[in-house]
Amino acid sequence: MSDKLIGKYKIIRLIGEGGMASVYEAIHIVLRNKVAIKILSPILSGNAQIRERFRNEARLMASLDHPNIAKVIDFDEQPQRLSIIMEFLNGVNLNDKIKLNGPLSQKEVIDVFIQSLSALQYAHDHGIVHRDINPSNIFILSNGQVKILDFGIAKLYSQGVGVTQTGTQLGTPIYMSPEQVKGDKSIDYRSDIYSLGVSMFYAINGKSPYSPADSVFNTYTKIVNEPLPEFTLNSIFKNVVMKACHKRKEDRYYNCLDLAHALQLAAESGSRFTSKTFMDRLISFKPSVSNKLLAKSVSDNKQLINSNIFSLNFFFKISAIVGGGVFILVLLNNIYEIANKQFLSETNNNNSADSSTINPPLTSRSNNNDYSDKQIKRKSKKSKLEELEREEKFTNRKEDNGTQKDYINKKQPNEASRPNRTANKLASPKKRKDYSGSNLVRPKPTNMKGKKKSYNNEEEPYIIY
Repeated sequence: MSDKLIGKYKIIRLIGEGGMASVYEAIHIVLRNKVAIKILSPILSGNAQIRERFRNEARLMASLDHPNIAKVIDFDEQPQRLSIIMEFLNGVNLNDKIKLNGPLSQKEVIDVFIQSLSALQYAHDHGIVHRDINPSNIFILSNGQVKILDFGIAKLYSQGVGVTQTGTQLGTPIYMSPEQVKGDKSIDYRSDIYSLGVSMFYAINGKSPYSPADSVFNTYTKIVNEPLPEFTLNSIFKNVVMKACHKRKEDRYYNCLDLAHALQLAAESGSRFTSKTFMDRLISFKPSVSNKLLAKSVSDNKQLINSNIFSLNFFFKISAIVGGGVFILVLLNNIYEIANKQFLSETNNNNSADSSTINPPLTSRSNNNDYSDKQIKRKSKKSKLEELEREEKFTNRKEDNGTQKDYINKKQPNEASRPNRTANKLASPKKRKDYSGSNLVRPKPTNMKGKKKSYNNEEEPYIIY
């Protein structure tokens, strides 16, 4: 078909072939700009339903203006040929890239699928479900920009517009959602989320979850009844992919924005990638409603995460400081209590030792009111000295006043015979010598044991107090 003209475009070479159409590289005969022309298979051109589906793809793609969706430039319809003229893309699709280079890195996963989610969210906002998301329809340009291709079986789900009847399965079998396999007519945007999750599984592990060698029936059975197989490689995106590929669409992510947020959080938790790369990429695209919403949502989510992380760090620091202070106080209190107990115990021991020395403990007396020999031996030296002093004083008193018996039985003078010293003093005051101005020394009063002080020659009677 080389050198053949289709409208104003000249075919140069074949780019690729599919079950329904072939894609060619062409050039405008006047402007000389390159384009890609998608031509419906001649065998299918006679099918009215397929022709209508092809027209529907052209209209949908022409209505979408997003940097991650391939643009439709023109449409050409002939009796035996239908053609869609699109922008020419220089790059490779995701399927070929993985076959050549192996599984994507963590950064590549984020770059490719965040852009894909941005494009799908834009299409969903316009009520369009792609229904055939797979690695072959995710095209990566040489500058890293992603383009979503082939809206051939897309459906306007918000208006119920579509050419698919109940019980008809459309899409690539391995990447179809369970509701597509069942032929459910109420397919919505969550079907695209499932298909994109399976594409992520393929990009991360380097192989599809289901073998292409299996029959279509076995593949459909596994899609409906069995969960995705285990990852062959460890990935921080495993939980994200498993939720996106849940069998019940109600248990998947609500929309593409939620899935983008989950990818961002998983990437940040891996601490190997920051969301600045794809956020800047999203913001740098041509402004559109979905792109602004996604970029703003991702940016707000990052700010929220950063603020939460700052709050948690601040909380943990304050908690650590308070906890450390409380620990130190408790430790000091315990040290103080231990030291105080030790001091009190030492003080009690010293006091008990002193009390036992000064005041020996009372001992029980025997029936004959005498101390036992054992108790007498325990007396301290000081107690014996005091006992000796008391005996000496008692002996002196006996010498001064006669025998102890006379001393005790000595009759006390009556009150009547006792002289009234106060009256005598008032009646005849005592004359004292005047020692002022002389060299005489006043004699010190005598203090006789057992007698009162006296300055006259009269001797007062001895009184026992």
